Amino acid sequence: MTTPEVTDAEIPKALLKRLIKAKLSTVAGADPTRDYQIHKDALLAFQEAAKIFIHYLTATANDVCRDARRQTISAEDVLTALNDLDFGEVTGELMEALEDFRTEAREKSKKKAEGKKRKAEETADAGEGEQAGASMPAGTRDTDGAEQADTVHAQPPSQNPEGLQVAQAWVAQAGFGEAGPNPEAPAPPVTAGDSLPTSIAPPAVNPSA
Repeated sequence: MTTPEVTDAEIPKALLKRLIKAKLSTVAGADPTRDYQIHKDALLAFQEAAKIFIHYLTATANDVCRDARRQTISAEDVLTALNDLDFGEVTGELMEALEDFRTEAREKSKKKAEGKKRKAEETADAGEGEQAGASMPAGTRDTDGAEQADTVHAQPPSQNPEGLQVAQAWVAQAGFGEAGPNPEAPAPPVTAGDSLPTSIAPPAVNPSA
């Protein structure tokens, strides 16, 4: 069984080319509007040099991490390694970039936590609304214009004997029988609270008949 050959990861040429052009436009006496061209051999040289520098910096940072008896290389280990390699002049810019990165990461984490909290509150409010609606008796729910059942219902004659007696007396005095209605018969007095069942209400009387 043969062990596969380990190959170094290549730095993307497009990214490296953008970095080189951005630096060339900022050097003294450079034209910021000029589109600088880089020969492919020069780009390959930059690529190999950057890869070697990263390997060297990684090995030095790893030594710093091991001396501190840790197993994970931190950003501080990389900064210390740069000072050990006599590149201390670039640590200031790196620290500023690191702080910006950490600030952005904290803001993203905060927004994510707020979004989860808001979603949990909305879910809880929806659950409480459903429980409140389910606990209300039928006919009494009122949610944004939903119909409500009337609380007053007409009582049948069997449950309103006084109203039934009044209706029967009115029918007797009005002369509804075999001889037909009596238009001259006065209507019996009806007090407040009496109800006349529609099932026995007298028909309309036509005096000219």
